[in-house]
Amino acid sequence: KKIVNAQQEAASKELTAVGRELMKRLDEVSLINAELSERLRKAGQSVKDLSGERTELSKALAETRVKLEEMAKKQAAAEARLAQFKDLVAKTKRLSDEGRARALLRRGQMLIEFPTDHLFDAGKSQITASGKSTLADVARILKGLQGRKFQVAGHTDSVKIDKAKLAGNWELSTARAVEVTKALVEQGMDPAVLSAGGFAEFNP
Repeated sequence: KKIVNAQQEAASKELTAVGRELMKRLDEVSLINAELSERLRKAGQSVKDLSGERTELSKALAETRVKLEEMAKKQAAAEARLAQFKDLVAKTKRLSDEGRARALLRRGQMLIEFPTDHLFDAGKSQITASGKSTLADVARILKGLQGRKFQVAGHTDSVKIDKAKLAGNWELSTARAVEVTKALVEQGMDPAVLSAGGFAEFNP
C-alpha cells in the first residue's frame, strides 16, 4: 500500500510539474500571440499610412503637373509676345532711325511712341503733315498685328494752353488721341480695335 501511495504521489507530482510547464508554455504563447497581434496591428496601420501617403503624393504630383502645364502655356505666350515685339521693333527700325517713332516695352505693354512735336505743334491738336505721313507708315505695321487691340494715348507737357480754344491739357491730350485714332482709321485700320485716351501732363 505504501508503494502504491508513493507511486501515486510521484505521479501527482509529475502531473503537477507538467501542468506548471503547460501553464508556463501557455503564458509564453499568449505573450507571443499578443506581440504578433500588436505587430500585425502596426503593420496594418503602416500599410494604411503608406496608402494615405501614396494618395497625397499622387494628388501633389497631379497638382504639380497642372502647374507645369500652366507655366508652359505662360512661357509660350511670353515667347510669342517677345517674338511679336522683336518683329515690331524690326518693322519700326526705319522710323526709329529717322526719329519719327520707336517701339518699346513699358510695364509689360508694347508701345509705339511718337515725339509730340513731330505729330503736333505746341498747344495744338491738329496733326502735322509729317505726322500724317508717319501715322500712315504705322497703320500699315499695326494692321499686320492680328488679334490685338490698340489704345491711342494722348499726352501734353505742363505748359498751360489758350483756354479760348481748349479748356486745358486734359482736353488737349484727349483731342490729340482722337485725331490720331481718326487718322489711323483713314489709313484702313478697323475702328473696333482702336480706343482713345488722354493723360494730360501727368504722364508726359
